Amino acid sequence: MNPAIDYRLIFALMNGKVSTALRRRLNADFLAAGIDISGDQWDVLMALQLKDVCTQQDLCNATSFSKPTMSRIINSLEEMKVVERRKARVDFRNNYITLTIKGLQLVDRAQSIAVRTLKESLRGLSKMDIVISQQSLNTVLENLNRKEQQLANEQNAEQHRRSEEHRRAIRRMHTSTTKRH
Repeated sequence: MNPAIDYRLIFALMNGKVSTALRRRLNADFLAAGIDISGDQWDVLMALQLKDVCTQQDLCNATSFSKPTMSRIINSLEEMKVVERRKARVDFRNNYITLTIKGLQLVDRAQSIAVRTLKESLRGLSKMDIVISQQSLNTVLENLNRKEQQLANEQNAEQHRRSEEHRRAIRRMHTSTTKRH
């Protein structure tokens, strides 16, 4: 059997329909359990749970949120007293973000809800289906990251080439001006 590729499903993944539907379900399940956090806040709390202390940049990298979005999320979590932000002692531009005791308790409560929601969303898939899907999505991410890195390297090389051309042009101008005098 040769299964057909469902490009509509692939595009649904790409434009976020699957993640949006999962996020909505997670938000509703948190609300029903009396847990006042959003799916975005949950992503940040999970990243903090995995790594006791994070910088804002660490959290951006872990979640793919932009810096302004991350600032808003951290501010709201700080207002809820579930995270604490401290200035770094060496580089005052960095903040270290940690879970408070209240935050740790919230993560413990929310974890079971999130796991239940995820299990419900994966219902009907065998463990092998899930493993294969996970591997496939990781491959897609690796391909996209590799391409992004390749483009960044090409841009850096082009910028370096232009800088070298600029330096050579300045040297030529300097040399021709020196010869005239």
